[in-house]
Amino acid sequence: MKQTEISDRGLVRLLPATYHKPPSLRGLVDTDDEMEILAEIEGLTSGRLQAERGRNPHLDPRELAWQRRSRDLRIYGDSHVNAAFTYTRAGGNRFNAEERGAWYCAWDVMVSVSEVAWHRTRELGFTGSFQDSARYVELLADFIGVF
Repeated sequence: MKQTEISDRGLVRLLPATYHKPPSLRGLVDTDDEMEILAEIEGLTSGRLQAERGRNPHLDPRELAWQRRSRDLRIYGDSHVNAAFTYTRAGGNRFNAEERGAWYCAWDVMVSVSEVAWHRTRELGFTGSFQDSARYVELLADFIGVF
């Protein structure tokens, strides 16, 4: 596989605000032990968690983002990055097949807006209704290393 060294900072990804909020499970339990049990149950149907546990035949867990040790640089958003690769759609998208997803980001927010608009328009076209509104959160990502 061809590898390329990259050192780009502040690349923009737009994420639906629905996915950018604290987990809702905490409000359903009274103790940390109960939270652990509930998280295990949720994990049984989570494509992202399954891939992180090595149970996705199309992804090697070493390809995913991981939290660093406490003394290292802390990263935010590893679950968002991993979700982009593990949640797929039938037929794939413009830049990926249906077996694995892709992380779309751009140097300019308007490119990210255009990408979101392209996908939303396509999905709304399948329903035949273009009445829609959504909120997005802008995430900034640094890509530094050999990919």
